[in-house]
Amino acid sequence: MTAPKIAILGLGAVGQMLLYRLKATGAEPLALPRYQNSLPEQLHFIDRCDEGHEYAPIAALPEQLDALIVCTKAHQVVEAITPYWDSLRPDCVIVLCHNGLGPHLELQPKLAPNQSLLLATTSRGALRHDKYRVEQTGTGAQDIGLWCGPALNPELEAKLAQLFEVSEFAPNIEESVWAKLVVNCAINPLTAIHNCRNGELADTRYRETLLSLVSEVSQVAQMQGFNLRFKDCYARVLTVIHLTAENYSSMHQDVHLKRGSEIDAITGYVCRMGAELGVDTPVNQEIWDKVRRLERLGF
Repeated sequence: MTAPKIAILGLGAVGQMLLYRLKATGAEPLALPRYQNSLPEQLHFIDRCDEGHEYAPIAALPEQLDALIVCTKAHQVVEAITPYWDSLRPDCVIVLCHNGLGPHLELQPKLAPNQSLLLATTSRGALRHDKYRVEQTGTGAQDIGLWCGPALNPELEAKLAQLFEVSEFAPNIEESVWAKLVVNCAINPLTAIHNCRNGELADTRYRETLLSLVSEVSQVAQMQGFNLRFKDCYARVLTVIHLTAENYSSMHQDVHLKRGSEIDAITGYVCRMGAELGVDTPVNQEIWDKVRRLERLGF
């Protein structure tokens, strides 16, 4: 049987890390370019053992793909996939791997009857030294699971599980994404606002704000039926702050480099869901406003 054809769309740090994983697991490192650009001739990946690997990405043919993993920023997902949508097979599996939530709701009405949409998360650190040179800097947890559509054939499911280095698909992937969303809502915006590394948030002057942010997000999650208790969520946030103390969050980098951040898909998504469910989120709303202001004005 022919091995599943899986391609990556979006060659940022996470996209390049997953593209290298494709090659490392014996699959072709297939990729689709953005903006009709050609793919780079060569990519350089530095693994956790500090060993460098150079390899050439292979241009994918959309009509031949069994699965497409979209690794752009959340606000870029629909724009990035639209030029390829009509060329994809009607049963091509779509996997969204980005911070936050929202694009899955935009894509759901566009899916063909036999098309599945999966969500994936990664907490593995990936540092982009330059455009096509990425280093894996962490070994955090990853999850992938079916959000809607028919179950995958066993071979494709096994290959995606291998790619994300999980033993099986998450039974409730949306809850897994919300668990990461709590962490992102607490850490990412504050590091952008205060222009600091993750570890500085352990200072007592941030404690009240962190408590409020986590409390609001966990309440919204619980109203949607997810088993995310405040105590567990707050402990997870403190653990991530400790384990990634020297890191600058992706949102800090986006704001610092004057790129669009994922604030609308992270804090903004929580505030919108809170409004729909009747849960007040005043601290998250204040943080959302501050980051959007920073995006316009800078530090």
